[in-house]
Amino acid sequence: MKKLVMLLLFTLMLVSAVNAEVLKEIQTQAQIVSLVKKHSPETLQFVKDRPIVGYVLTVSSFGRLPGVIQKYLGGIDNTKYSDEYIKANRASIVALQMNGDKPDFYIIDLNVFDQKYRSVPIAEVASKNAKLWKALSSHPEVSTLLSDKKLHLTGALKVEPTGMIRMSALGYAVKTEVTIQSPWGGQTKPAGQDAFLVFDDTQNQYYMVNIDDKGLPIGYLPVR
Repeated sequence: MKKLVMLLLFTLMLVSAVNAEVLKEIQTQAQIVSLVKKHSPETLQFVKDRPIVGYVLTVSSFGRLPGVIQKYLGGIDNTKYSDEYIKANRASIVALQMNGDKPDFYIIDLNVFDQKYRSVPIAEVASKNAKLWKALSSHPEVSTLLSDKKLHLTGALKVEPTGMIRMSALGYAVKTEVTIQSPWGGQTKPAGQDAFLVFDDTQNQYYMVNIDDKGLPIGYLPVR
């Protein structure tokens, strides 16, 4: 019996190693552009029809952000934000979202925020995006952030559809972990799931949007 258990464990380890691959080479923007030209993937349209919560950036460095934002900023896709990027995007917002029960915080590029978003009263998030508000409020650390009256929080609504392409449509295997260059450093698609790429025309680069448990880009709904 013991040998059988050990054999099963060894088999599972081998299967896991096969199914969870890592593409060690960071994918450059030039490589992505080349794959887009090669495969001509379908562009899918998504929209954020519900407002999100944003922390207005008034600081110039990572170390001056509230502790809970430092902890979860860029955590879902392993994005590292430099002080230079934060300084360049003051007056934009840190989007405070949730991926399941995990905080999903990221900085919206200032040009994108100015062109594609409008600020709304934060009360609209509670009334029009109750699911997000409840998820944020139910997380012990994030709920403390929301209740801090000293912080400048706002509601933000994206008013323009966003075109996205699936990474799998470019030949990236769903089972493989992939890291790409992005305007703010690197972003990672975990092994075992697809992800989407968005072309940011203000930066002339692609960035990544990982998926939720329904297979949709986090925080988006398909245009109907």
